[in-house]
Amino acid sequence: MEQNKFLKPMGFAEILDASIKVYRRNFLALVVAHSPLIFLALLSTLTQAYYTGVQNPLETFIQPTYTPTPLSPVTYLFVTFLILILQSIIVYPLVFGAATKVVSDSILRTPSVKEAYRFSVRNFLKLGLTNLIIFIALFIVLVIALLIPAAIAAAVLAYALATVSAASMSAAFSGLIIVVIVALIFCLIPAFIWVRWIAAFPVMVNEEKYFFDALSRSWELVKGRTIVTFLVMVMVYLIPFIIQVTSLFAELIVPDPVVGAVLTVGGGVVVQAFLIPLVCCARVVTYFELRARKEAFDLEKKVEQLTEQ
Repeated sequence: MEQNKFLKPMGFAEILDASIKVYRRNFLALVVAHSPLIFLALLSTLTQAYYTGVQNPLETFIQPTYTPTPLSPVTYLFVTFLILILQSIIVYPLVFGAATKVVSDSILRTPSVKEAYRFSVRNFLKLGLTNLIIFIALFIVLVIALLIPAAIAAAVLAYALATVSAASMSAAFSGLIIVVIVALIFCLIPAFIWVRWIAAFPVMVNEEKYFFDALSRSWELVKGRTIVTFLVMVMVYLIPFIIQVTSLFAELIVPDPVVGAVLTVGGGVVVQAFLIPLVCCARVVTYFELRARKEAFDLEKKVEQLTEQ
């Protein structure tokens, strides 16, 4: 009955509290499950540091005057693109599939990282292709949402340059303010779609529905609770975002490049190892909350337990 305390309709604060409790209870297992992402974060950060000419801390102690030869722009872009593809198409689906399985099993039964990765590897293609569909769809919608305000802004600037006058410049300035507001409104469209698909991974792991079936299932579950779900996800994503931005800002203001590089690497590791797992917990808790609210999933599990007893 311990697990069933997370299977119930909850409010905004209760979902956050339940996510943190699930995260604390499965902290070590989640860190182990996210270890591939930690390695990729280190690789990406060190590649960026090497390209920008930041000295390796080990080389600094051995040979303080050593300055690494930065990669060529083409090589750097290729390596960065390769890491992004590796992360998005291969590592991310495996890791998030396994982490989602760990969190789901901790709510329903006893979790196991080994069994979670077995499930994730066994369904790798389905998890990866579904994640790729989500990425491509959101990317296209985001590009369209940004291109329309950009086209309006270009037209406003062209008009202002064609008719140079105080009135036209004032009108152009007002028009640009409107364009910024329109851009922010248009950006809500991909955010809305992203929230509606936030339960896709829990659906794939717990119901073994993939591709468009998983997206459709997630869409229907979140429907009617979009704002609450959006606020929950914004809150849990806000913590790693602040840590990451703080580490990058610290690198800029710290005079010692080695210390700055260490701060950046440390921030990336902290985010990937300790904070992104909280996002996974929030997704799974939200998924089960929605099922309990809309489908009485909590009552279904209680009946199963009573039948077994």
